[in-house]
Amino acid sequence: MEIIRYSSYNEVIAFYRLRQIIKGLKEEKDVLFKCFPPVFNFISVKLITINLEEFRRLVFLENNWTIEEGLTPRNNPTDYRLLERVAERAINMDYINNLNEGHRGYRMREYYNKIQSSDLQLNCENRIIIRSLVENERIHNPHGNYYIHDGNGRCLPYMILLLEDRIEFNKVVCYCFE
Repeated sequence: MEIIRYSSYNEVIAFYRLRQIIKGLKEEKDVLFKCFPPVFNFISVKLITINLEEFRRLVFLENNWTIEEGLTPRNNPTDYRLLERVAERAINMDYINNLNEGHRGYRMREYYNKIQSSDLQLNCENRIIIRSLVENERIHNPHGNYYIHDGNGRCLPYMILLLEDRIEFNKVVCYCFE
């Protein structure tokens, strides 16, 4: 991890609003509060870059949707949510190619194509937001380093393309809550 500079909660909120505009979504204060409640009580917010090894060890989202899709199955071994392991599962089930328009994960297919053609990199307006792991995440993913708080839909296609040897890794820029 390389620290670019220290940041602030307000800067991250402004960035998230920009992401919503880029994605074509309207700003909703309730969504912002749910996504970034000030009660996180993190000690610091930094703008950082992470290397490939750190990227592989990010902890992926788990919810009903990722479980139903087979990305984070319930009968899980240790470290089952590490980004690299989720990407391996996605490759094995040809996940990206099976995403049809209207599917909840369809945006990942768009990201996959944009990343592959170098139209999208995980920096600038496409940087991700990570945070320290909570106890449950740490217990089940002991080799994980940070949780992907915002950017799972961009990180998974990026990791898939790396594992498929279709792209080379470029440092990933993140807001990091610790």
